Amino acid sequence: MEQAVPGESEPLWQDWARTGLAERQRPGNVAKLVERLVSAWRRSDMLIGLVHDEALLERPLENRPPFAYELAHPAAVSYSLVCREALGRDPLDAALDDLLCVHSPDWRAPSCWPDLTELMAYRDQAREAVVQAAPSCSADISPLHDALAHELQHHELLLTMLWRFEGPQKHFRGELRPPDFGQSAARRKLRVAAGVAPCGEQGAARAVDAFEIESTPVMNGEFFEFVSAGAYADQRWWTAAGWAWRKRVGQDHPRCWRRRGREWFWCGLFEEYPLTRVFDWPAIVGRGEAEAYLAWSGKRLATEGEYCRAAFSNRDGGLRRYPWGDVDPQPQHANLGLKRYSPMPVGSLASGASDWGVLELVGNGWEWTVEASDGGETPHEAVLLGASWATDATLVGRGHRRVVAGQGDSHFAKFRGVTRS
Repeated sequence: MEQAVPGESEPLWQDWARTGLAERQRPGNVAKLVERLVSAWRRSDMLIGLVHDEALLERPLENRPPFAYELAHPAAVSYSLVCREALGRDPLDAALDDLLCVHSPDWRAPSCWPDLTELMAYRDQAREAVVQAAPSCSADISPLHDALAHELQHHELLLTMLWRFEGPQKHFRGELRPPDFGQSAARRKLRVAAGVAPCGEQGAARAVDAFEIESTPVMNGEFFEFVSAGAYADQRWWTAAGWAWRKRVGQDHPRCWRRRGREWFWCGLFEEYPLTRVFDWPAIVGRGEAEAYLAWSGKRLATEGEYCRAAFSNRDGGLRRYPWGDVDPQPQHANLGLKRYSPMPVGSLASGASDWGVLELVGNGWEWTVEASDGGETPHEAVLLGASWATDATLVGRGHRRVVAGQGDSHFAKFRGVTRS
């Protein structure tokens, strides 16, 4: 039986940047946004509740504060956006406002942290204040929109951190939806003609040369061949930055894999499976690992422009809101919104194909891309595009992107191969 997840009701807001300022200013939307925000709070509390109390002060991500930060950080940001910045209200608690709204160096010192009871009391006060203040935002509801978007984005961050916790530190309440161990779609190499791509949050037009792209992402089974060939220890396949990262962390296989004797396993959020059972799932790896694999196989990562061209342009020169068209995301289009706690076999949802026939450009895992080369020696910027199985569907759109520093794998990110046409 599938567990009902809080916050999975019909979305009450969509891509507000798309609908325009007039829509965002409609007074009738305040109640809907508050209802959606309350649903998001319920899901936040459910996800945080999956971690045992004794692990709340652990730091599963080295560049993030302790997990307890997430108890109250989104609420503090919501209070700041809605009550302080938009309405000029006083701080709720000056010390906690500062601690929870910015990455102060103090969060690295456990001695600075209030106890959990104090954090939860602050969270509840901040949420109540936002609800009470919401009607005063009826002339411009963008602060409420921003608060909701921030809360939804933190659901994916919470799941990223949950994935890093060891089994005894977390527990699942209820039943997990059974994973899909089916077969992946057949891969094709597709030619995308030269043309214009809408890139970035503002949708700026970018000229893109013709290229060939694989219709589906690289799978675990394919990446296993790379691991088995000893390529993790072969420097010639790695960029300088990727090799330095691999040496620093001492990694010789994807972080979510485990080896026991001769047997390999894929470790999910709450369960692990023999790797052979998930050979058709996308390989979830860091940027350095993705680039090394593609160098080994004679391909490369897509640039942001190439990805956007393959995803959002039509053969006739028009543009799409999503790879499949202009209809908002539905379950047949993409694995989104925490419908399950894992990926699916790559290319499972044929209805999500772009006009060029490329599958799974949104959902099931973010996709690693890089900025086009400028001929300089500075490492190219990595940009994650698309969305993962943990991304709320209301956040998906052409401008949905994340710029990532470093080579690691702190995101649910997959990749695919590209070659010049």
